Order: sequence, then structure tokens, then C-alpha cells
Amino acid sequence: MGGAATKKAKSAAVSQSVPISSDEAQRILDVVAEILGDRGYDALQVRDVARGARLSLTTVYAHFPSKDELVVAAVERWMQERVYAELPAPQLDAPLSERLTAWYRQLFAPWAQQPAMLRVFMQASMLPGGERLARQGLEAVAPSSQQMFDGYEPGFVAEVNVILTNVVYGLLGQFASGQVDATDIFDVVELTIHRLTDGV
Repeated sequence: MGGAATKKAKSAAVSQSVPISSDEAQRILDVVAEILGDRGYDALQVRDVARGARLSLTTVYAHFPSKDELVVAAVERWMQERVYAELPAPQLDAPLSERLTAWYRQLFAPWAQQPAMLRVFMQASMLPGGERLARQGLEAVAPSSQQMFDGYEPGFVAEVNVILTNVVYGLLGQFASGQVDATDIFDVVELTIHRLTDGV
């Protein structure tokens, strides 16, 4: 009994002394994103991640304590690199409908190209820690969203934002239930934008 306890203590000491580097974390997230994009959330196994990153399970868990944390962190990074970093600055000399259309087109383009990641994003949003994705989105889009409506009456801006937000969330729900394809989402959003803002 004492021997087993000593072995466990030694093992814990070894695992705590494993050197951790940001390079390791990036390699892990690279593998997770690849699996999620190719095969989806249900196919993700932490042992496959460790094998793909050429790291031990201990090292993977030292960076990311659970599968849920792995998924949320990978989606968070994917969104930052593929979606939010590419959002265009509003063309303030263009009509509002054109500003919004260009912005939403870029927002949805990565998901249209890789629909599996939209499904993963929605699953990740429901996981423990998934609220980080909503917070990340708000922080990422707030600056350009505020610029987009520069010069417009606040009541009008609030109404347009409420309607577009509800349309987008409704479409995401339809996508999740298989009623629409990821490539159809932007078409409906664009139509809504023009109905709301043409002539404004």
C-alpha cells in the first residue's frame, strides 16, 4: 500500500515537472482544429490529439484539463484567425446596406467554406467555458459594428441590430437542425439587410 502511494506521488511529481511551452499548446490546437474540421466534435479523442501533436497525454492535459476545454480553445483560436481578424473596416462613404453586406459576407465566408466548423462552434458554445466564445465575438465585432452605423440615429441602429441578431440566431438554429445549409445563411441575411436599409 505504501509502495503504491509512493509510486503515485512520484508519478504526480513527474507530471508536474513536464516543461510546458506555447509551441506545444499551438501544436495541440492545430491537431484539434484539423480533427474538428474534418470529422466533427464527436470524433475528437484526446489520445488522437496527443498522437497527432507528438506529445504525451500528460502534456496535453497539462495545457487543457478536459476535452471540453480543448474544443473551446481550438474554436476560439479558429474564430480569431479565420473570422474576426478578417472583418473589413466599414467603408463609411458607402450606403449602409453595402457596409453591412460586406461585413456579414466576410463574417460568414469561413463557415460557408468549412460548414463543419459552424456546427462545432455551436456545440462548443454549449460546453462549460463556451460563454468565452460569445464574449470573444462581442469584443471582436463591437468596434467595427459601432463604426458601421456612424451618423445614424441610435433608435434606428438598435432596431436594425435587434432584427439582424434574431435573424442570424434563427438561421443558426435552422442550420443546427438541418433545415438550411451554411451557404444559405448569408443569402437570407443579405436579403434582410436590404429590406431594412435600402434607401436609408
